[in-house]
Amino acid sequence: MKTTSRATARRLAVQLDLILEDAAMLAERDTLDLSSSQSETMLRAVVTNHLGKLERVATAAKCAPDFDVRRARLDDKKAFWTCALLDAQGPGAYLRREDYDQMVADGFSASDINDVWQHLCLLRTNKLVPTKPHVLRRLVEDVEAVPTAMNLGIAQGIYYRGLKLALASIDRRYGGNRVEDAGLVDRMIRAQNDPPAPRPAMGVMHDNDPPRDPPKKETLLASASLPMAIFEEFTEKLITANAKQEHWDGKTQRQVRNISKLFIKFMLQDQHVEDLQSVDRRMWQPSSTS
Repeated sequence: MKTTSRATARRLAVQLDLILEDAAMLAERDTLDLSSSQSETMLRAVVTNHLGKLERVATAAKCAPDFDVRRARLDDKKAFWTCALLDAQGPGAYLRREDYDQMVADGFSASDINDVWQHLCLLRTNKLVPTKPHVLRRLVEDVEAVPTAMNLGIAQGIYYRGLKLALASIDRRYGGNRVEDAGLVDRMIRAQNDPPAPRPAMGVMHDNDPPRDPPKKETLLASASLPMAIFEEFTEKLITANAKQEHWDGKTQRQVRNISKLFIKFMLQDQHVEDLQSVDRRMWQPSSTS
């Protein structure tokens, strides 16, 4: 360190460590950056989590004797515009003239717009803007990415975008417009009226009966249950095999694993499918009219 002072040497050593760490990160930037699939997974997680919270709050509010649906919708709309400012400008967002004009066009009064600004100021006062570091770190680590400064910055933008998207679904909470309700009753009735699958006869074989052929392999596979957990096991085996053969690097392995988790989450939470064999093949066939 070219110094006889132990304190100076320690200070220089810390600075050198930071320089070396930055150099190492730059050298491995391709493997540290978030992929598009990881970013998409993070966004879905934020939207799903906040959408659930908003719907629970709305359900509880509707039980109150003095519930005012117009007030509830307006409050959500103000929160939406607050997050829209953060999504557009980041943690240092402020109210621009163009934002003011857009809110007026959306039906806001001057008092409503002032409430949006006060809400943003309150979030800063309570140190909720910017978002707590541990929240962003968990978002990044949940998609098995490295919490570098760049990735945490991207996570911050994704977090504000997710909040805005969740708050935008006002008609879902207070208008009863849920996309998953379309055709739900018809699907339930069809499922109840489906004829039971014929069960094979369990008669006793006689000596003069012709021998029965063993069931074909395809039949056994069709009747077997394929829970979603098996798909995850298959993915891990595929990743291990390609990693051993050096076909997939670390980044590709993470991407495949994240895509697999996203697919499983979609099937379980959005489609309520726990067994792959229960999926109707017709839903995967393109429509002739599309």
